[in-house]
Amino acid sequence: MQSANLFDWYAQMRKNNPVYFDKSWGCWNVFTYELSLQVLRNPQTFSSSVGEQMFSSSVGENAEGGYLGGSLILMDPPKHTLFRSLVNKSFSARAVQALEPRIEQIANSLLSNLEGEFDFVESFAVPLPVMVIAELLGVSPEDRALFKYLTDSIVGTGGSEDFESAQKKLAQYFLNVIEQRR
Repeated sequence: MQSANLFDWYAQMRKNNPVYFDKSWGCWNVFTYELSLQVLRNPQTFSSSVGEQMFSSSVGENAEGGYLGGSLILMDPPKHTLFRSLVNKSFSARAVQALEPRIEQIANSLLSNLEGEFDFVESFAVPLPVMVIAELLGVSPEDRALFKYLTDSIVGTGGSEDFESAQKKLAQYFLNVIEQRR
């Protein structure tokens, strides 16, 4: 689904189906701010463990036989709290401010390639955070198109890889990057 269509879909879901059971994923979705707060503030009732289990079963085990781990947003406390405390300093005001010059360079580079009329979301708003995040994660410039393709496939905003295949490929990519840097 293209990002513009995705935003329309979210707006429609907020209006018509603020609580929705997705049969294909086997999980509930909430689409309003108020309902989201209720869910986030009550992990005993509304556990994220289903999402973490989906991730671990689709990606599997790494070469050392251990589970690769899920996304921070798919973890419940206290595991979420522990992992969040490890990454919080990377997103402090000071840390983000230190990134500003590089983010500005990337933004200027994207803007300099635009001519005439263009789709702002497709040409700037989507590529900018992808490029920044890829750089922060150490994804080489030549691998960024693959990174975007796989992450789009995982979050359902593009690409044609199925969810599990894309997760496995992205996990393997980062295992290779880690191995190369050891």
